[in-house]
Amino acid sequence: CAGAGAGAGPTRVGRAGEAGRRLGWARAARRVRRAGLGGRVTGHAAFREMALNAPACPSYVLVTPARNEAAHIGAAIDSVIAQTVRPLRWVIVDDGSTDGTAEAVQQRLPDAPWIELLRLPPRAVREFGGKVRAFEAGRARVAGLDYAVIRNPYAALTLQPWHFERLLARFAQEPRLGVAGSPYAEDPRHPERHAYAHAGANLEHVSGACQLFRRACYEAIGGYLALPG
Repeated sequence: CAGAGAGAGPTRVGRAGEAGRRLGWARAARRVRRAGLGGRVTGHAAFREMALNAPACPSYVLVTPARNEAAHIGAAIDSVIAQTVRPLRWVIVDDGSTDGTAEAVQQRLPDAPWIELLRLPPRAVREFGGKVRAFEAGRARVAGLDYAVIRNPYAALTLQPWHFERLLARFAQEPRLGVAGSPYAEDPRHPERHAYAHAGANLEHVSGACQLFRRACYEAIGGYLALPG
């Protein structure tokens, strides 16, 4: 499975406000070119043209484990509702939250019937293995759907409306593309300090917060490993 980063321009994290929006299109386009993901890319118009001229976008699903994210998950949901291409299904797995995360999700369900809330019992230890098990519990809920791409968006992550449209266009154009994603910024005061804004950045690396997998690739590698810690 081939991988590619920086495929869809900037992303912003829930705590980052408008960081993604304020990242310059020209800078994003230069990074896409350096990553070998596009030819003559000049900004929003070029990205939009790429999406319009691409084959039909593959269908996708989302699975989000969420634990005590009541303060952020509402904004994350709103940003997915605003997507130009919506998922077939989004399973939000409340992984034993104690802060009202499930209630925050339920408030938005009437506006998005394609979102499903799955509640798991509380667990004593917070560790990555537990998050993987929560993700797999959500993935089991979409097993019968005919989707081609799957994403594990973080519960504190908000996205620009074109985020999935552009990434899915890449999957449509490149049949061997297995995983793709985009940069993200955490501090709204410094949007230039995004995930790829350092000399040693590997533009073919896709951060965990932004990983979008082709279904066949995710299944071929055996998915996430439930490692302790």
